[in-house]
Amino acid sequence: MRPVPKINTRQLTLRPLRQDDFERFAEIWAKPDLIAQHPVAARCRAVAWDGFLRNAGHWSMVGLGSWVIEARLGKGLTEPVLIGQVGFGFGSQRFGQDFDRFPEAEWIFDRQFADPALIKEATQAVHDWFDRVIIGPAVCRIGMSYPDAKALASHLGYVPLRVVDDVQLMIRKFPP
Repeated sequence: MRPVPKINTRQLTLRPLRQDDFERFAEIWAKPDLIAQHPVAARCRAVAWDGFLRNAGHWSMVGLGSWVIEARLGKGLTEPVLIGQVGFGFGSQRFGQDFDRFPEAEWIFDRQFADPALIKEATQAVHDWFDRVIIGPAVCRIGMSYPDAKALASHLGYVPLRVVDDVQLMIRKFPP
């Protein structure tokens, strides 16, 4: 079991989920226009709650997971606001052993706060942590119609693996 580290960047705080984050978490996930690296469906509260618990459980079960993203600066903020989540997880995607056995990077942002610089800042910070602590390959899925996400994944060191159902599977070897 690994404690969830808090990561501060220039404009963001990446921190563990807290129970009082759920309302905002559910609000973000209910939006049909999330910013993510591949198509993501809006979720009802019950499905959002399952995802919330799954995210929290990842840390205690496998020593990695997602952080909530709090913006501290910009967009006229007077206090920090939860704008999304970023991190790594394991799922049973059934893409094959060359993909499923590695942690999968993921990022979700509320469109209202989805500045490309903030997305890059958050994803770079968690990949820097990953490289120091986990030390190994990671994978990600990029929707074929998401060129900005593919450019970001390439910047983070991911290279194409194969395409499955209009989704580019990518892998990031260590060291990147």
